[in-house]
Amino acid sequence: MGFVGTLAQVKEIHSQFIHYKVESSLGGIYVTVVYGPNDIGETETLWRAIDTLADKIDELWMLARDFNNILSIELERIIHAEEIMAFQKCMDTNSLQEVRYIGNTYTWSNRTIYSKIDRVIANGKCFSAYTNIHYLVLPEGVSDHCPLVVKLKK
Repeated sequence: MGFVGTLAQVKEIHSQFIHYKVESSLGGIYVTVVYGPNDIGETETLWRAIDTLADKIDELWMLARDFNNILSIELERIIHAEEIMAFQKCMDTNSLQEVRYIGNTYTWSNRTIYSKIDRVIANGKCFSAYTNIHYLVLPEGVSDHCPLVVKLKK
């Protein structure tokens, strides 16, 4: 994760994310870069950790990257409804919404299966401060995950 023209201070390192406070000419924002677990049994740990972070944050907050989880049944062939519901519950509980994206629908592929497991979500304060917030889903490169580029404009 790179931050152009900013100062990023690591606030917390967790087995499933790194949490930053980022300062730029636009102001401050908390950014949590997620690497979700592959094991469905471990995802509950991630959701609880996000709940704990949300309780501490009363400012702009954005979470991004590999949640290893989907939000919509329409985007998948193999459905694990309990995973979708747990992710949606975490987002609802913490007043988080998915940020609008431009580009590829799917963010990960093993060349047989395509999935949208990488995304950017944010709290209401982030959407209020950056009314045109969106992210670009770029084509795959050296990784099996598509790069994401967040655009913040006031």
